[in-house]
Amino acid sequence: MELVESEFINIVNAYENNLKNVSVKIPKKQITVFTGVSGSGKSSLCLDTIAAESRRELNDTFPSFVQQYLPKYGRPHVEKIENLPVTIVLDQKKPTANSRSTVGTYTDIYSLLRLLFSRVGEPFIGYSDSFSFNHPSGKCKRCDGLGVVTDLDIHKLVDFNKSLNDEGVINFPAFTTGAWRWKRYAYSGLFDLDKKIKDYSKEELDLFLYSPQIKLKNPPPQWPKTAKFEGIYPRMYRSIINQKEGKRHQKILDKMVTTYECPECGGSRVNEKVRSCKINGKSIADVVNMSIPDAIEFIKTIDNPLAQDLKKELIKRLSALIGIGLGYLSLSRNVGTLSGGEAQRIKIAKYINSALTDMVYVFDEPSAGLHNHDIKLLKNSLIKLRNHGNTILIVDHHREIIKLADFIIDMGPKAGAHGGEIIFTGSYDELINSDNLTGKLLKKKEPIKANLRKPTDWFHIKNANLHNLKNISVKLPLGVLTVIAGVAGSGKSSLMEFFEKVYPEDIVSINQKDIGTNSRSTPATYLDISDDIRRLFANANKVSPALFSFNSKGACPACGGKGIIVSDMYFMDAIETVCDVCHGDR
Repeated sequence: MELVESEFINIVNAYENNLKNVSVKIPKKQITVFTGVSGSGKSSLCLDTIAAESRRELNDTFPSFVQQYLPKYGRPHVEKIENLPVTIVLDQKKPTANSRSTVGTYTDIYSLLRLLFSRVGEPFIGYSDSFSFNHPSGKCKRCDGLGVVTDLDIHKLVDFNKSLNDEGVINFPAFTTGAWRWKRYAYSGLFDLDKKIKDYSKEELDLFLYSPQIKLKNPPPQWPKTAKFEGIYPRMYRSIINQKEGKRHQKILDKMVTTYECPECGGSRVNEKVRSCKINGKSIADVVNMSIPDAIEFIKTIDNPLAQDLKKELIKRLSALIGIGLGYLSLSRNVGTLSGGEAQRIKIAKYINSALTDMVYVFDEPSAGLHNHDIKLLKNSLIKLRNHGNTILIVDHHREIIKLADFIIDMGPKAGAHGGEIIFTGSYDELINSDNLTGKLLKKKEPIKANLRKPTDWFHIKNANLHNLKNISVKLPLGVLTVIAGVAGSGKSSLMEFFEKVYPEDIVSINQKDIGTNSRSTPATYLDISDDIRRLFANANKVSPALFSFNSKGACPACGGKGIIVSDMYFMDAIETVCDVCHGDR
């Protein structure tokens, strides 16, 4: 009996979010799919309860000092969970945008290639680090290993017909007259504040534009004691253009910078020394620019005995990318340009060949945005993960993914407060033959639309050549719903990106980017309806609207409008408790 019980993840009385004291046994080493209408409680059970508890328990095994650097997971509302393995969540959240992260570095394939070229590449130029575009010995000096060069048009940033005392002399936030960055020039004592920039001597202009960071010898009294003077060119590149501040003001920055492929390295990111080291006539830069199948064929041609173990591992990892439907990518592709679905499948490819077993892998709608061909490849990869001795938990709506399940948990009956219950458990055949809403809809076949609306006009796209588009010319209908279809990587998003650039009128782009996470943001504040609600209550009570805002005068005095009290435990996890004054109402 003990052995049988251990083959299930046993959840007892889960009441996280809208769950209504849910108890269920989930079979291990099988594929379980959570179905139900949106908001029925699928993610609350699978992600916010099972995955959150596993990660929290795992974090507790680390020393207190280490825990402060790990992601924080609150204790889910559940009586107990038994027989819970370590859980890994593979969602469609894209990796943190980083101009130095590529498909090769993210999957660790580039590390193996570096090792390969350091062993058998000719001529020998150094060890593995010498081939890294993030290492001083390997990166291109011109672009600093980024593959692109950004040139700043100083005349669009600085108005040379104005003096430092004039408003708008430096056209960028924090450099406006009186702002703190403006003070780094005005308070330096190096310049006449009433003298126009165009009238500066060569020495003054060089100092203003190009000076590296220097300690001022006899600065004026208002100059900060620890500050260093720096010319506007190096300051813009160091603090803004390649940093988060530049991204916050991207629209302003785009008007004054030009970004293009580095002319020295040709976009390869590595220097001439690295490019000179070759295997069978190919450098590491050539290999990472190949498609995945071409890269495999190249690696197979290497017959040096020193490369045999690396060849097997490289082919195994590259084949995993092909198996998941990402063979069209190159290893040099920047991770920030991947779609959410591509990012998720790269994560799957990383774990397919993992030696870890008896793990729980959680997938949040892995079929979203995928072509039927790609879903077939995805199914094969999920089966491989399961057959390796792992438990697969999937939240999804797609018929093919649901059909793949060994066990189905259907949540409902409706969304929100009217959901949170398990209304069916069993196999796919049992589901479609039941009286369950999900089962009925899976059985139903929708007819093809017969009456099509007529376009109000047409927009012509001519010779689109962005990314992988090959001089496409197409007419797009206006005033109707148009779907751009095709397998992953076929150019759908590229065509829409090109359309956004050339369409003359305003466009609202609704994409997969995060809307941002903020503890003070709610659906009402995000949708801009909270002001109207506050105004109604204020008028009815003849008081200020600020009294009905948890971000203003209406905030609970105990928790400051957060709804929770956070107790800092220093090296240990902070403890969050619901505010006992407002009971979480803020």
